[in-house]
Amino acid sequence: MKDSKVLTNFDKYSDTGLSALALQMIEALNKNTNFVFTKSELVNLIADQADYGSRLSENPLGGIMETEYKNQSKAKLGESLHTICTEINAQQKGNTTALESSGAPLAKDSSNNNGDITITPKELKAIAGSDATELNASVKRNPAVSDHGTMFAYTEAANAPADTSLWSMQYCTCHHQTLKGLKKGTNYMVAAAFQGPSKSKLAFCSPISVWTKNG
Repeated sequence: MKDSKVLTNFDKYSDTGLSALALQMIEALNKNTNFVFTKSELVNLIADQADYGSRLSENPLGGIMETEYKNQSKAKLGESLHTICTEINAQQKGNTTALESSGAPLAKDSSNNNGDITITPKELKAIAGSDATELNASVKRNPAVSDHGTMFAYTEAANAPADTSLWSMQYCTCHHQTLKGLKKGTNYMVAAAFQGPSKSKLAFCSPISVWTKNG
């Protein structure tokens, strides 16, 4: 397996997916001491994302000319992403931890701790389900992570082990799941991790507290 590196070609990304990835990388690279950009790579990425994002939001279903301008802006953003990701690889190729801190997705042929995903999910939410023995949990999909779904961990708050791996688990192939078979009127702790290949390690986010209905 080859040394770790980030993806440099984003032709297959959707309109909104490319914009979301650029925003994520901008946030991740701001004040990131793992990288030093001396040729305005980050400055250009910020400018190109702002232009493309405005064209998406102002007229997502525009006419022929508007669509052409949007496509040109998308192509420019793709080039900007290619440039900065090429530089990211030049500076930290093989350093999986540093590469993942960039917010860019790892290339599929990269070595990544046997497929471990070290990025934790964001925006974990959990609410009482329609049934008093259920909770509805979800996380925000991360365009920079090539996951196989989500593993949700949960346990009664009163007796929650410090080690999340000891909690009950429910896996789903997407990013939302109904946790079933719970106790009525009970406080639960819920956490989530992106699922990598079989037997890969799980990186759980900080847990949240939620109650089931009294029934």
